Amino acid sequence: MRHRVTFIHSLTPEEQVVETLDEKHVTLSDGFNVAREDRYTFTAPDYKNVRALRVHINKGYEASTESSPFSYNYQIGSHFYVRPVAITSLEEREEFYTNSARLISDYFGVKPESQTWIPSLGTLYVHVQEPLNMSFTTVNEELSELKDDWTCLDYHTSDNTASLKLFYPKARERTVNVTNCTDFTEVGIFSVNQQSARDDLVLSGARVVFNDAPDVDLVQKTLFHVKPRHRMTEEMSIEYQKNGLHPVLSFGEAPQHPVDEDIKGCILYSYFTLGKSIFLDPYQIPSGFNVLANYGTKDLELPEYAVKQWGNEILVEHNNTGAFPFDLTLHTRYQLPSESSHKSVLLEKPVVFYACEGQVDSYLLNNSPFDNKKSPGCSFEKFFTDDTIFYHVSQRGAFTVDIPSPSQDFKIVNITTFTALLLGVSIIIYKLFGRISKVPKDKKEL
Repeated sequence: MRHRVTFIHSLTPEEQVVETLDEKHVTLSDGFNVAREDRYTFTAPDYKNVRALRVHINKGYEASTESSPFSYNYQIGSHFYVRPVAITSLEEREEFYTNSARLISDYFGVKPESQTWIPSLGTLYVHVQEPLNMSFTTVNEELSELKDDWTCLDYHTSDNTASLKLFYPKARERTVNVTNCTDFTEVGIFSVNQQSARDDLVLSGARVVFNDAPDVDLVQKTLFHVKPRHRMTEEMSIEYQKNGLHPVLSFGEAPQHPVDEDIKGCILYSYFTLGKSIFLDPYQIPSGFNVLANYGTKDLELPEYAVKQWGNEILVEHNNTGAFPFDLTLHTRYQLPSESSHKSVLLEKPVVFYACEGQVDSYLLNNSPFDNKKSPGCSFEKFFTDDTIFYHVSQRGAFTVDIPSPSQDFKIVNITTFTALLLGVSIIIYKLFGRISKVPKDKKEL
């Protein structure tokens, strides 16, 4: 197994960053904020019928406007992507779903049924709105001592190789100790230079290399450039308005187009992950709201309890930014009767971003050690080419939506409905036969 740790801090070269350093460990000083990313690479476990697996988890990270090389811009919650091997029979299909469910159950304690998955660009996708904790022991015994205090997780496996990334935006653990470890371990300690621009981050600092060849220096000064794929720009407001069975999202003014020198052809998009209780009616959308992809249940009439899939994944192109601001009316599905008068569900904020074509050294995007764009998965990134640069204009989060629901017992509802139906039929029959039994007087006289 190989282990790479990256610290990004905000101190100047004159300030003391490292507290202690020797051949077995390195510790950063306290008193300043530092972001940390751990990346573990190891031989992948064997997953029958599974060609590739990807897991994204975000416990609540929101990228700030400050320059950062890290790329964890997916929605809050848990995202599972599985790409199967070629399936030639119904038996193999069922075996694939069983293995995938068992795999996720072993890792996270949830077991999605086969009907829960939705297709998404050559993969099957399940989104769970809660951020789940991963059982690292199941993945690799050497990772059994890892804690669950990370904020973002990215796990990827294919071609017999697995990689696990854990991200800590404000790291409390500042020590890397290899006393009881023989694996290659590299620790990067960098700051973002003041000469950096949004399209060119200059990272300077040092690399500390443990358990490498004897003739390799322990500390190596390092300076390199990073072209970030994800960038922050002017923020756009998104508000929620209560509206009974039809919740409303209010989009504010569209932000200005990005103007960095390495991009062209920017278009504004929004990306939705809607749980099965809430849906978008493609026939009731605002002007300039072009739905490019809608994976999940398309039936607009089904009640919530009849929908098996987890929900819908939707990509929208805003081909007329002059239509902003606007209100987007969503719809809710009918719920099962319950003791409460409503059911509370989460409505996740859409990810709103400009997608731009990189035109200057775009190959550097994939060469960045911090880039997370790879197949399968990648949230909204999978809809775009490898030379695409994203400018985010909305923050992550969710609104709580209260959906009205019948509050009486289901059996009482059934009995009441049946009684009313029976009474109605009886009245119709009575009226019908009552007319037949009445004979006109003139006909009797004849």
